[in-house]
Amino acid sequence: MMKHKEIIFVKGSSPNNRSYWLVIFIIYLLQSSPSFSQVINTEFNKNISDTSEVSKRDMVSVFLDCSTCDNSYIRQQIYFVNYVRDVQLSQIHIFITKQYNASGGGTFTLSFIGKKDFDGINNNLTYTSIKNNTEDEVRKGLRNCY
Repeated sequence: MMKHKEIIFVKGSSPNNRSYWLVIFIIYLLQSSPSFSQVINTEFNKNISDTSEVSKRDMVSVFLDCSTCDNSYIRQQIYFVNYVRDVQLSQIHIFITKQYNASGGGTFTLSFIGKKDFDGINNNLTYTSIKNNTEDEVRKGLRNCY
């Protein structure tokens, strides 16, 4: 499996900007740790789902825009952001596209588009799957790309 990560900085994103570092920190948090994903702790997961409205307001609001993804899987695996159903309410718009490769696999492009507090901070990541990947392997690879 070939995996490629790329971050592209565009106009308005500079290393001296606080919002820039917050987005980088969020992207870092979205990275899945292989050692953590091996352990299943139901008590921990139960406590995470019991978030109050106050803590939901403190979370970054994300609009996930992907027609070829397993959205419910992504929402279950990445649970520390507040998913919104209206793009106008989001602070980060994640737009995921898929382009099929000649070899039969696909290249996913994840575009993180900053809004409100993160306006002007835009980053792109890519993930490439091969033809022999199962759907589960593709969605796990896409999850690890966050």
